Amino acid sequence: MAICPACAGSHSRSSYLGCGAYRGFDYRYLACCRCGSLFVDPMPSEAFLNEMYGRDYLDCHYSAELNGGVSNQETGRELDRVVGMLVERRPGGTVLDVGCGAGRFLMAARSAGLRPEGFERLASTADAVSQVTAAKVHAGELDALGGQYDAVHIADVLEHCARPEDLLLRLRRLLAPGGVLIARGPLENQLNLFQQTVRLSRLTRACLRELPPTTMPPYHLILFTLAGWKALFDRCGMRVLHEEIYEWRWPAPERFTLRPVSVLKELSLMLSRSRLGQSRRMGNRVVSILAAGAC
Repeated sequence: MAICPACAGSHSRSSYLGCGAYRGFDYRYLACCRCGSLFVDPMPSEAFLNEMYGRDYLDCHYSAELNGGVSNQETGRELDRVVGMLVERRPGGTVLDVGCGAGRFLMAARSAGLRPEGFERLASTADAVSQVTAAKVHAGELDALGGQYDAVHIADVLEHCARPEDLLLRLRRLLAPGGVLIARGPLENQLNLFQQTVRLSRLTRACLRELPPTTMPPYHLILFTLAGWKALFDRCGMRVLHEEIYEWRWPAPERFTLRPVSVLKELSLMLSRSRLGQSRRMGNRVVSILAAGAC
């Protein structure tokens, strides 16, 4: 029986994302009947995850930034806002960035007067980020970190975790008394016009038998809804202090064109920003500030 890694629901059904096969690993995406999140079944092994998220992944997704380039404007605006929130709540505080990627948060936090450190699962990735940022970047096991931090930051991490609850409980133990966790990431199955159109298109193609299995690696093991995102933190004894939901242009191109996918995304953005969209919590992105509560 497949258990939802977001809300721990035990009932699921087939989803519009169908199935896939990557390097001998056959998988499918199921939809949780409780929270609506999608998740990979079966979950990959730890060894497979280490291979999938190795140096090739870092080079593919962060090579431009590691070589001094910049990411898209939406990422930059969100980063500035999050660092501002941390400075307001914990000026000069210690911050651990878990899954620090290309190190943009580490550099922005240090420029704002915070004392950041990073963490990556693989030593090779940690070394690459440390060389670029000149920051201390840990590798290995989180439980081996001895200190506690005024804040812990995770961005675009939880969707890559086979057992996100285990990670969050470890992060909770790294918080100093009164510390905060800042979590941000995609809500890929949250209601919005773009997502619903993609869902309908894929369901139609599946009915017409025009949807072959994907050969892409399942980098995103969980496609959260807001309900699933909040249920996960609730299960880990974290209470929400502040929350923002909005829609990014991703996965459509950042620059607007007259191509149908770009026009659809523009309409989706307008609807999500409208009074109706805000009341229905439409979007595909969330930023949450949380504190430890009672487990």
